[in-house]
Amino acid sequence: DLQVLPDIVLNHRMGADESEQVTVHCDNPDDRSQTDTPEIPAVVFTRFTFPGRAGKYSDFIWTYECFSGVDWNDATHRSGLYRIGGKTWQQDVDKERGNYDYLMGADVDTDYPAVREELSRWGHWYIDTTEPDGFRLDAVKHIRFDFCTHWRGRLRRLSGRPLFAVGEYWNGEVGMLTHYLDACGRVMQLFDVPLHYNFYRASTSGGNFDMRRIFEGTLTAARPARAVTFVDNHDTQC
Repeated sequence: DLQVLPDIVLNHRMGADESEQVTVHCDNPDDRSQTDTPEIPAVVFTRFTFPGRAGKYSDFIWTYECFSGVDWNDATHRSGLYRIGGKTWQQDVDKERGNYDYLMGADVDTDYPAVREELSRWGHWYIDTTEPDGFRLDAVKHIRFDFCTHWRGRLRRLSGRPLFAVGEYWNGEVGMLTHYLDACGRVMQLFDVPLHYNFYRASTSGGNFDMRRIFEGTLTAARPARAVTFVDNHDTQC
């Protein structure tokens, strides 16, 4: 009676097959709202051609137009937060660091029509091929809040299946989690990160934690039907 939930990463890509010459803005990584920077030439790894598959599963080629930003300029061999010329960070995302659209790698621009269509096409192919019971959606705080609703809704219609979904929204403030749930139409669950932090405090308290307070400030207390509990995962092993 086990159900299989693959981990789906829609926010970013790494390991491009080719580089491209573009212009970029150097934005402040600590406050992404500071975007008034001049464009400079850059060489970025944003072209994904997948030569090994030779078009078997998809003939879609990812280029710089599909991304909002990167963290490496190969023209200068310097890391940084580089917003691709002509692009803006998506606004309906977590407000940490002013705007937390960018996380790592090549940041997928889910506002770009060709990207939205390809991700939906890929998702339909994936569920037809592997027949999962649902999804774990990675890094949803960095993706426009309504995109996962749109993406999962389309796949549910295409597959005729409910497709359970749980999102990883890493924030210890329960108000941020409930805000996201409301913004995405309450169509998915979220991992209860505040409860994880309560577990951590209890485990490191030397026996002085009042277990009657373990659910205080948690998603389990605020929205029990939308909470998925956990103790530790790959994000906490540091």
